[in-house]
Amino acid sequence: MYGFEKKGGVPRDERRMEVFRKVLSECNLMDMGFSGRWFTWERGNLHETNIRERFDRGVANEEWRVMFPEVSIQHLTHSFLDHCPLLVNTRRAEQGAKVADFKFEAWWTMEESFDDEVKHIWESSSEFLAANRDDHNLVELIDTKIQLNLEIDKDECYWEQRTCINWLKHRDKNNVFFHSQATYRRRKNMNHKMQDENGRETENIQDIENIARYYFQNLFRSEGRGSCNYLLSGIERRITEEDNQYLKAPYTKEKIKTATFGMGPTKAPGEDGFPVLFYQKCWHIVKDEVSRFCLQIFNEGKYFKQVNSTQIVLIPKVANPTNMK
Repeated sequence: MYGFEKKGGVPRDERRMEVFRKVLSECNLMDMGFSGRWFTWERGNLHETNIRERFDRGVANEEWRVMFPEVSIQHLTHSFLDHCPLLVNTRRAEQGAKVADFKFEAWWTMEESFDDEVKHIWESSSEFLAANRDDHNLVELIDTKIQLNLEIDKDECYWEQRTCINWLKHRDKNNVFFHSQATYRRRKNMNHKMQDENGRETENIQDIENIARYYFQNLFRSEGRGSCNYLLSGIERRITEEDNQYLKAPYTKEKIKTATFGMGPTKAPGEDGFPVLFYQKCWHIVKDEVSRFCLQIFNEGKYFKQVNSTQIVLIPKVANPTNMK
């Protein structure tokens, strides 16, 4: 498809590659990606005569991608043939895969019974404020909402939350588009294997997690810090007493509400799976408890370590990364 997919020998004709790309585009066929070494054809045992090319690839249209969202293509090692075998897996079996955590779905808010259910559960239970959550009411809420309805608006909202695409505000009625974007984004951002600091490669999910954890623990480990007071010695104080009084003013319920409604509805959900959308839609129900809890932290110095817990997702900046760097 491209000139960089060939190393050695005479360069490929750009016009012919352009025609090939045009054919794939007209047929709505998209490259499915791969794992393993980048080339699928090789000839020549000497450095000066060696030629490697990515001749073989898997392509598919939208309908096929929707049918097989977890597809993966692996370039296997070739022996006596010029071409590498391509192994196509339509379903990935992950070692050590974890059960998916609960996640609040944006389309639940479109259910007619949503408001009444949340109000009933919120007022009849202290599960949202207790240190040890009672999962019974949470399961009850999920079971009530889990009657999946494929009405067009709900389906679009569901996939818009996963694709992070704002085309929904233009009322683009294209479910296949959102579904394929979410599938492609998930596959593109997935790391199938990783190397540790010794160059050992693994595909085990638990080992990959440990490699990432060790990398960042080592990266951000403190090696001691000296005094930094001298850095401020030549800086003139510019904050007035009036500014200082404003900065030291107690937080209010109004500020809590403003901050809540100023956040992206489906961005950065907490570890409990509830995005900001839940609090925005149910503010008339939860505002008193939420505001009181936040003000206890901001104004009274209440210690609540879990508030600072978050989930960090690593998004690869290159295709098929194999190490943390």
